[in-house]
Amino acid sequence: MYGANTDEDGLLEDNEYVKLLKKHAEANNCELIKLCAKVEEELIGLDDEEAQEFLTEMGVEESGLEQIIHKGFEKLGLMSYFTAGVQEVRAWTIKQNSTAPRAAAAIHNDFEKGFIRAEVIAYEDFIEIGGEARC
Repeated sequence: MYGANTDEDGLLEDNEYVKLLKKHAEANNCELIKLCAKVEEELIGLDDEEAQEFLTEMGVEESGLEQIIHKGFEKLGLMSYFTAGVQEVRAWTIKQNSTAPRAAAAIHNDFEKGFIRAEVIAYEDFIEIGGEARC
């Protein structure tokens, strides 16, 4: 994975250096992520809604950091697995296509051995339908 640090204009339109790096990345079967360190720094002080509005105004869908995380997880064959209880929600990193017992082992090895069942809700369904009770 290659990261090209550009100026703000370079996020939308490739300059000659980005084009060269993109060509090199493609020749080596690698990903190229364009980011602007100045923009990334500005995003740090914003809440999620403000950050998304800022990116949208710039014509960008995701921050460079988000792209690195998503592409990194994809390249490594990983995904997030969420557990939710009354007091907390946690995210666990597991291999893609893990079985429910294998995912439970990410929390504690003994959970895989004594696994009984899982109640699973797809994130998209959870958001679209409106929460656990409605699902």
